[in-house]
Amino acid sequence: MHTWMDRATCRNREPELFFPEGFSKKARADAAKAKEICAQCPVTAECLEYALAQPWITDGIWAGLDVPELRRVARNRRRAARDELIQKAFLSVLN
Repeated sequence: MHTWMDRATCRNREPELFFPEGFSKKARADAAKAKEICAQCPVTAECLEYALAQPWITDGIWAGLDVPELRRVARNRRRAARDELIQKAFLSVLN
């Protein structure tokens, strides 16, 4: 059985590219290259969902996003879900 990870473009690439250390010029270049690879990947959506569901992820490039970007996506999703609940509650009071 194949999983989305088996189809990931990063599968046969150097892991170090997707886990740059620090903020050196090389680390920033590696992160940029990893994001370019992710942009061509057929399973970016699956990778994003996986990364968002794993609380242990504290570094690396996942679905073309670094960890601060992943946290921003998660935060925005939580806000959207909260806003939707508030709207539904408000509409139920009006009806």
